[in-house]
Amino acid sequence: MKKIRNKIPHLLFLLISSLLCMTYITENVVQFQIVIFIILIFLSVWSLKLGISSRYKPLYSIMIVFSILYFMRACVDLEILGRTQTLFGNDNTVYVFILVGVFLQFFIVPRLKLDGSSFSWSFFIFSLMILCSLFISFRNIISGEIVLSSDSRIQADERLGVIQYGHLGLTAIIMGIIMFMKKKEFKLFLLISPLLLSVGFFSLIMSGTRSALVGLFVILFMLVITRLKVKTIIISSILLVVFGLFASNILNYTESLGANSAMRMFRFLSEGGDQSSGRLDIWKMALGEILDSPIYGVSCFIDFAKYKVDYLHNSFIEVTYSLGLLGLLAFSMINLFAIVTCYKIFKLRNIDYMCFSMLYIQYLTYTMFSESIVRLPEFWYFLSMVICIGFHYIPVKKTIKKNDINYYSNL
Repeated sequence: MKKIRNKIPHLLFLLISSLLCMTYITENVVQFQIVIFIILIFLSVWSLKLGISSRYKPLYSIMIVFSILYFMRACVDLEILGRTQTLFGNDNTVYVFILVGVFLQFFIVPRLKLDGSSFSWSFFIFSLMILCSLFISFRNIISGEIVLSSDSRIQADERLGVIQYGHLGLTAIIMGIIMFMKKKEFKLFLLISPLLLSVGFFSLIMSGTRSALVGLFVILFMLVITRLKVKTIIISSILLVVFGLFASNILNYTESLGANSAMRMFRFLSEGGDQSSGRLDIWKMALGEILDSPIYGVSCFIDFAKYKVDYLHNSFIEVTYSLGLLGLLAFSMINLFAIVTCYKIFKLRNIDYMCFSMLYIQYLTYTMFSESIVRLPEFWYFLSMVICIGFHYIPVKKTIKKNDINYYSNL
């Protein structure tokens, strides 16, 4: 029984990750999510847990209080103040997502006892899931069966929009990098790596999702400043050169499909000016309301009639809008700790932990430009996993010695 409980962290990763591919697995996305959430709750409660050291108890307490306050604020907005939310079709869904996304992840995941074994095969199963999902969209696009959004960008399918499609592509790129880094463990990892990278880049370009591109740049930057190996730099450079050589072909191809996805991406890279797609106007409106109520915040939900959108497209502004400046301070402290932990993980070169760090960075950039934090349980999970690693599995030292790197890379 203990062996099964030791594997719960692996199962939690696969379950959370399956949410990325849910529209490829089932047509009834809501029912699928409910089943996954029920299993997540059961496994999280049943998992083996560690205590929180006195060094990190204040931050952990902030996380718990933050999650409780966010849930209470949502309840007050909907039940007492009568605010209208447009994030979901049902108000009860809001409560489920906050409980499973924020509270469950913050309360349980930072205390998870990782069994010490490698996540390699969990990552491999997830990579296959991602590869199969994106190949379906790739096949449809190549055959001319494409779904265009209202602004003529290519979606993954009728249920998965362009932004989700682009970030699914970025996830494939991340897993391609991880499989390449783990190539010595099993030759099959080396074989699947270029497939993941190729279909990931293809999906990223076809969707024209700029937030996913920003996430990729941040991850590559983190790799570079933490002693990226020469061979990885060479491979990355080759990929960039190949991308540059075929850029015009990609542009012509997407235009032939009636889409402007690639043009949108190239314009983002080559042109200056305001390319926020109206986000700056949304942020200015929200900040104006926040200034009227900086302590208590405004609401967990914005007025669709006023903003013409469902969410604020920035997690830090969204938190401030919901919980005021104190909520922003708590959210900033939590993410700052996670970012510092990511840097330490990259320095230690533990590949398993680097995967969680990369996925956290991806979802952090995702929430800063393209989605509401309420609708992304994946963000809260990967954030909490990085914090778990920082709490229990990173040496508390001012300097990291070479022997530490060798020891922790073999955990």
